[in-house]
Amino acid sequence: DGWEASDTELDDVETLSDLTDLAREYAERTGAEDDTVLVYVEQEEGAWFGLVRVDGEDDPRVYVSAAQAAARSSYGEILL
Repeated sequence: DGWEASDTELDDVETLSDLTDLAREYAERTGAEDDTVLVYVEQEEGAWFGLVRVDGEDDPRVYVSAAQAAARSSYGEILL
């Protein structure tokens, strides 16, 4: 009941699909397969942030706060 926060390494994430799979694996490990998983990515000292919403097997929904700043980051390229 409620939200649970967790940190994870993104070193092996190269695509949005990889990130989505990581979120789904987390949901499965924690018994939250039917719940929404939110991934928060912040880079470059607050210059931009991104949110990825994963609902089960649905396509992920992505929000990036500042696309121009994010485009200069490897993580931003994944989200854009």
